[in-house]
Amino acid sequence: MTEINIRGIEIRTLLAKAKVQSVIHSQDPDEFNGHHLEFEAFLEAQALGYQEYRTRVIEDVPGLFIGEPGLIEAWRMGWSSAAELDEIRHCSSCQTAAGDPCPYHG
Repeated sequence: MTEINIRGIEIRTLLAKAKVQSVIHSQDPDEFNGHHLEFEAFLEAQALGYQEYRTRVIEDVPGLFIGEPGLIEAWRMGWSSAAELDEIRHCSSCQTAAGDPCPYHG
């Protein structure tokens, strides 16, 4: 059987689990706090954006993130962070051995 890789499915599933658990346990917030799963989903989305920039320079947010602004923003943050680090890595002013701050990147 061939495995199909759908971008972001694990992350979207993790966020869905967090939302379901929040509803199930909404009567007793001391019993369970689903926010850690939601936070984990956002961290994973950010890591995916970073990884996708580094490996393929994909600029499109995974389609499964549509309708979830937090996932979209996290993915874009990861992508932007990787792009910024790549820019600094290739900046001649940042790479000088003089120790002076780069006029562009600080």
